[in-house]
Amino acid sequence: YGQGTGNDVVLFRAASGALLSVSTTHSNLAPFDIRGLGTNYASYGIYASTNFTNWTYLGTVNADGGGAFKFFDQDRTNFPMRFYRSLGP
Repeated sequence: YGQGTGNDVVLFRAASGALLSVSTTHSNLAPFDIRGLGTNYASYGIYASTNFTNWTYLGTVNADGGGAFKFFDQDRTNFPMRFYRSLGP
């Protein structure tokens, strides 16, 4: 894990009829910028965890007409390590 390198994580998941791609970027103590590409105009719930067991709901974000969505984790600096997932259609 190369913390602070700019693009630390990129995940791909094939879903029925749609490809979901999520990438995260951050800079030192800045909020996490979580970007995704999924289904046009769909809603995605964003969750975070420090242990992959207990997930905390952070909020919902809506994709645009091209399927792109963006979420900012303003609380990222309160955790030494945090994992993210998005749930959608």
